[in-house]
Amino acid sequence: QNKQRYLGYEKGKVLEETIKELIAKIPDIPEETIISYFTKIVKGEIPVMNDKPFHTKYVWAEKYLDYSAEEIQEAVTVYMFKNKKNHELLYHLSLLIYLSLYFFDKDIKSFFSRYNIPMIIECEPIYQGIQNTNYLIKTKEKKYILTIFEDKNISENLRFFLNLLHHLNKENFCNPSPLKNYEGNDFDTINNKQAAIFSFIEGEYLKFSRPEHLLLLGEVTAKLHLKTKNFKYKKKNEYSYKYWQTNTHKLNKYIEEKEPGLSNLIIKDLYTFNNLRYANIPKGIIHADLFPDNVLFKNNKISGILDYYYSCEDHLIIDLAIIIISWCFYEDGNKKIKIDKSKIKHLLKGYNKIKRIKHLELELLNIYCKMYSIRFFLTRMLDAQLSHDPNIVTTKKPEEFIKKYLYLKNYNMKFNNLI
Repeated sequence: QNKQRYLGYEKGKVLEETIKELIAKIPDIPEETIISYFTKIVKGEIPVMNDKPFHTKYVWAEKYLDYSAEEIQEAVTVYMFKNKKNHELLYHLSLLIYLSLYFFDKDIKSFFSRYNIPMIIECEPIYQGIQNTNYLIKTKEKKYILTIFEDKNISENLRFFLNLLHHLNKENFCNPSPLKNYEGNDFDTINNKQAAIFSFIEGEYLKFSRPEHLLLLGEVTAKLHLKTKNFKYKKKNEYSYKYWQTNTHKLNKYIEEKEPGLSNLIIKDLYTFNNLRYANIPKGIIHADLFPDNVLFKNNKISGILDYYYSCEDHLIIDLAIIIISWCFYEDGNKKIKIDKSKIKHLLKGYNKIKRIKHLELELLNIYCKMYSIRFFLTRMLDAQLSHDPNIVTTKKPEEFIKKYLYLKNYNMKFNNLI
């Protein structure tokens, strides 16, 4: 199972025979040691080609498929010589690397043959996401994004997400559009996982933002809310009161280690938050993940909004709360966290220009900012407890959102005064 899991290849007969053959060639080395070595190679813990860790995401990026098995073995030999190591085991296992690339490529080619896409020149891995495996596909004339859906929740709700993207595309919104294959389907499978191809949007996300960027983001967020007003499909927000309650209890020990007394503060705010479901404020489709790396800019304008895989139906003000806690905080010279009121003013001004914000929405914005600080704190805590390949996933630190929550708690922001 370990061998097949790290290869991402289900038809394990060839691999089983190959591994047994290699074991026979390496006397006096336990099978467990061989499996351990191979696991480390594929997890990126042992560099192989060009002194870089190996991962199937390098299939095209490093053009490994242009190499023969012998050339890969030669590269491993060079690595061992340069590092003064004589791992005969590593040399033989390089053949397994070649096999994994061959099988991976075989399924990818079959997938693309079902789409009207010209010959692929290059395919580069994209390392920013943590839920899915993404590649930048380059042809002679166009670029595309290939997404392989790794997350179970996304796979189960994929029809909702793709319908939403189709709807927004018809509304001329700045979102990626799913491509349909020859059979008219907007997703297919790669290695028994759902996968889809999307249009490519030019632009880059901002590492440093200014108030004028928040003005634009406010406008685009309001347009998103208006353009989805007649979207007929529904999906509940999985981050409900029950989610906060269950995971606050589950992570109570870790929460107290991070910040003593924090659990009690969260529980008190949870009571207030639970009553918000009855609040008479606008509901509709929200993006629910408008972090800076999901917003592309080109020529000082927003060119694209990415990653709709948390989208659901809930109070619209949640999107503004998430923008505030992910865009509008900074550290001062003493490493103390502060909030940028100018950014918030521009955000609210931009939104209000397109869609009027209700007085009650502004009153409740503080509690939503606090609760979504806790939401991202909890998800990062849970994520930190999972085992991730460091070459794909960068586990983000949860402490950032504890600080933001406590700031909002201590200063009791009045957002009515910022519009």
